[in-house]
Amino acid sequence: MRMRWIVLVGGLSLGAFALSLLPPCSNPLMAQAGCCKMRPALNAPWTKRPDMTLAACRDQNSQKDKDDLFEPSGLVWWDRACR
Repeated sequence: MRMRWIVLVGGLSLGAFALSLLPPCSNPLMAQAGCCKMRPALNAPWTKRPDMTLAACRDQNSQKDKDDLFEPSGLVWWDRACR
């Protein structure tokens, strides 16, 4: 009987620990993550624009590139990791 309690308490503790390791925001749309990056030409290096919001970055992308905002293919893109 005592062994059952030890296994039960150990299992519950392990489950609580596993739940605490889950990320606090599982839906990436709940918070703005990343930063806008721009460059003057396709062969120029990227410049971070931390002052721009996702909406402003999307507007710049629609004016200059009209491509996928989340792919680094044109002059403006949103880097989700902000590397």
